[in-house]
Amino acid sequence: MVYILALLISTCLILGQASWGGAVKQIAPIGTQISTMTLILKLAQSPKFWLGAIFYALGTLCYFLILSKAKFFSVQMTMTGLAIIFSTAVSYFYFKESISVFNFAGIVLILLGIFLVFKY
Repeated sequence: MVYILALLISTCLILGQASWGGAVKQIAPIGTQISTMTLILKLAQSPKFWLGAIFYALGTLCYFLILSKAKFFSVQMTMTGLAIIFSTAVSYFYFKESISVFNFAGIVLILLGIFLVFKY
């Protein structure tokens, strides 16, 4: 159950961040000049922004639940590691960013670390 919750939390947080990133890039692509107030007002009207907020709220509720079932250290290490892995995947597939050999090696090490934290 803890593994599933950790996976769900990380997934929700990354989907929330990807939704927010997509909303911002749609409203103000890189290099665009836009005032902070205009950005905030346009974000408040963006479905992607609100979808991201829903993902974040769901992830936070699951976070409270997982804290009642596992040690804080194990939870934080797992979620942080999974978030890095999912962020890399979203960067590659959704935002079309390149992934280096070092990024891939880091992901392998993170997976090993998650295994060791939960195993021992």
